[in-house]
Amino acid sequence: MTAGDRAPGGDKNFRARYEGPEHFLWDESDRPRIQFDGYTRIVQALLPPPPIDVLDAGCGDGLFSRRLQEAGYRVSGIDFSERAIGFARILAPGAAFEVLDVRALAAEPAFEHRFDAAVLVEVLEHVAPADHARVLAGLFRTVRPGGCLVVTVPSVHLKPVNRWHYKHFTLTECRDLLAAAGFTVTDIVGQRRPSVLWSPWFWRLVQNRYYDVAVARRGLRRLLLWRWNVADDPERAGRYVVKGVKG
Repeated sequence: MTAGDRAPGGDKNFRARYEGPEHFLWDESDRPRIQFDGYTRIVQALLPPPPIDVLDAGCGDGLFSRRLQEAGYRVSGIDFSERAIGFARILAPGAAFEVLDVRALAAEPAFEHRFDAAVLVEVLEHVAPADHARVLAGLFRTVRPGGCLVVTVPSVHLKPVNRWHYKHFTLTECRDLLAAAGFTVTDIVGQRRPSVLWSPWFWRLVQNRYYDVAVARRGLRRLLLWRWNVADDPERAGRYVVKGVKG
């Protein structure tokens, strides 16, 4: 196992995650793709309008980087996985990608005050908790004064914690992490309003090893992204999207 295949900060092996560009291979109406589209829509809505320089920290195979670029942003992406960055360079050729661990940002002078905004989308749960403060401090250093950081993390309401995650978060933890790094929290959105429609058990009724009701999945996609994507009460959401501004 190479350093590029090892999870940041610990013992979780991510080699299998990027045998292929998994985000690009999902069907538009697959449950993981619907969730991905749901929280990335919120992230993009919280960013300042393009054109600005945006860092996609922990970009993986580059699907969100490509969407940001298509929207008019000037995008750079980093990830610790050489395999993921290889896919990103192929599938999002207009963005600039670099193999770099998010924990190392604070020690990279080339990234200092380089971006108007940064996004950390579904990354912190893959990083050992002891390294969270270092990751946020590095991102604070990369953002220009007046710039922002938008973070998404799964909430403690998403259970169980799967084998790729170290932990899930409370809303207070999210606020405290950004504040401790120097950001002023300006926006909090709860993504994934509580509903049985998000449940993997419910989804097995429409997609399983024996049959696939594609028309039902397409209808569920429209309903979940229109009616159930944003929670009325962020505290009860399945995921938190938090924006902080650097003063």
